[in-house]
Amino acid sequence: MTAAGRRSALHRIIEQNRVVSQIQAASLLTAAGYPVTQATVSRDLAAIGATKSRDELGNVYRISSAPPGELGPTLDQFVLDVVPSDNLVVVKTPPAAAHYVASTLDGAGLPEIAGTVAGDDTLLVVAAPGHTGREVAEMLTGGTV
Repeated sequence: MTAAGRRSALHRIIEQNRVVSQIQAASLLTAAGYPVTQATVSRDLAAIGATKSRDELGNVYRISSAPPGELGPTLDQFVLDVVPSDNLVVVKTPPAAAHYVASTLDGAGLPEIAGTVAGDDTLLVVAAPGHTGREVAEMLTGGTV
């Protein structure tokens, strides 16, 4: 069981359930086959970009459409252009930065991304099954492309 798999499961859990606490998230992850501690859930929530917001019943975790946690600064600093195409996204970076951005994306364990291939100043992001290049591009840019 990898961190990426666990984070992907947590992402699905938050999208499909009304999760109000880290304890509840840990319980749902454990039931899904990922036994975790509250501390691990806390780190994973930050990594996938989950934030707590208020709805009509109280506080609840939601997945932001902005780049998750540690991705935001990396993408802001190194991504020059994002171009979607079918189930792919071409990401342009400064010279020698593509590997760093690809590694950061791969390490985030985002369920929308199947994987990356990096060159020197360009990387290819492959959308996971059920997702489009446009969805991934919008997730990476925090909006429309």
